[in-house]
Amino acid sequence: MNSPLPISPSDLDPMARKYPLTLPAPSLTNASGDIDRLMSALKGVLPAGKTAVEITVPLDLVRRASSIMREVAYHVTAVVAQKDESLELIDLIAGHNPVDCYGVAVDVGTTTVSLYLVNMTKGEIVGKLAVDNPQVIHGEDILSRIHFAQQRRGLQTLQDLIVSCINEAITILAEKQRLRPSDICAVSIAGNPTMTHLLLGLSPYHLCREPYIPVINQPLQIKAEELMINTHHEAPVYVFPNTGSYFGGDVVAGILASGMHRQSGVSLLTDVGTNAEIVLGNRDWLVACAGAAGPALEGGGAKTGMTAREGAIERVRIDRRTLEPVIEVIGGGPARGICGSGLIDLVAELFLAGVIDPRGRISDGKQTRRIMTSGDVKAYAVALAEEREASQDILVDELDIGNLIRAKGAMYTALSLITERLGVRFKDLDTFFVAGSFGEHIDPKSAIAVGMLPDIPLERFKVIGNSAGIGACMMLVSYKLREEVEYIRSKSAYLQLNVENEFMNRLNAALFIPHTDRELFPSIRPSTSF
Repeated sequence: MNSPLPISPSDLDPMARKYPLTLPAPSLTNASGDIDRLMSALKGVLPAGKTAVEITVPLDLVRRASSIMREVAYHVTAVVAQKDESLELIDLIAGHNPVDCYGVAVDVGTTTVSLYLVNMTKGEIVGKLAVDNPQVIHGEDILSRIHFAQQRRGLQTLQDLIVSCINEAITILAEKQRLRPSDICAVSIAGNPTMTHLLLGLSPYHLCREPYIPVINQPLQIKAEELMINTHHEAPVYVFPNTGSYFGGDVVAGILASGMHRQSGVSLLTDVGTNAEIVLGNRDWLVACAGAAGPALEGGGAKTGMTAREGAIERVRIDRRTLEPVIEVIGGGPARGICGSGLIDLVAELFLAGVIDPRGRISDGKQTRRIMTSGDVKAYAVALAEEREASQDILVDELDIGNLIRAKGAMYTALSLITERLGVRFKDLDTFFVAGSFGEHIDPKSAIAVGMLPDIPLERFKVIGNSAGIGACMMLVSYKLREEVEYIRSKSAYLQLNVENEFMNRLNAALFIPHTDRELFPSIRPSTSF
């Protein structure tokens, strides 16, 4: 099912469009050059406000245009892409081609690369795909990849890996829609500063060394062929800018998707991927910070964990009497593992059912076939082997739960510090946006129960899924949004939290379910008193 983007019809301003044209044939009384007549006809059909904009034409297309026009009696389709200050005719198709024009949006995450095929003409997502970032073989974290990039051909290797990954995914998405990759006429990319540098083939050496300076904050206008991306070779590529070595284009795209930069009231956006990025603010100011919370919250902290994709357990409910689970699996098939949202659900349910104590330890007083020992560690079987015709149970043990507690503790600590530092109370927030690689699956009620999110009314939470990916999609269908991107950058600042002693002191207090200070979570009442 196609997913419409949050863009009104009046704001549609796609990065590329198709224009069917019928040109007057040349004659002794109309001796204008073929390209001149093409430009004249094109200016006659451009949207209001675009007619005075300069239109450029690549020399290669100039050389081919005359023969294309004559073969089809001057019935052609012009493919026009937007640049920042001009338009460019990137292709001329024989005949009146279907007018729908497609683009691809890419969220280049450290762990997962998410791609979206977008019908830019209609403003809707028609296909999406999430794949593992293959760069992980040279380092699971950003710092390892930065060090690898300094080795001989290291940077080239990392760039080749991510470009090949994107190209393979584009081919799959295009084939599902019966398109050719060359039918994709625009690309939008969001990523953190390191991932963006590696994709562009820029050295990330100085990103991790004081004073932490990127090669470039605002990437220049790029074409797909320059990055060897397998779309139309002249397709424009928009790369979301960063505001420094920590505040990346993925955060900027996420803010754009949330719309918090347009609101008068104060909102908070938390985007949980490999790291947890947090943005607090409104239309007048925006402050971001980051914390190392992501892998466990993505499911990576559990031995049977996986990212939120087909086969992952995404929802768990436990019967308080029988302690039997009811699970939901992405895709509806047999469970293959548990993702971050499922893990949060499970731990919340185990705590509320009295199976685990605030430290995450499984109680001796609960009797169920689901509780067993795995390698001398107590575990709960969220899916038994016989239930899914598999060879092994899907277990979550006390060590997995401990990883989640540390991750959620780091996230809650960062949330509480940034709000206090800026004089904002959780109860004063108009909207709490929950985003990230598992953001479209998370249940805020469960996240509150484990002490990951603050205990505020549920109606204030708005789950928006992969905000960076959605922001990249929005840019494809409304290129005028680049002005909003610049506005976001002008209002943004970064706050470093992890270096503060106060962070570590607060973190220790948050390493319990939901917290050592139970007054912070008045709505959470487990069935057993610990």
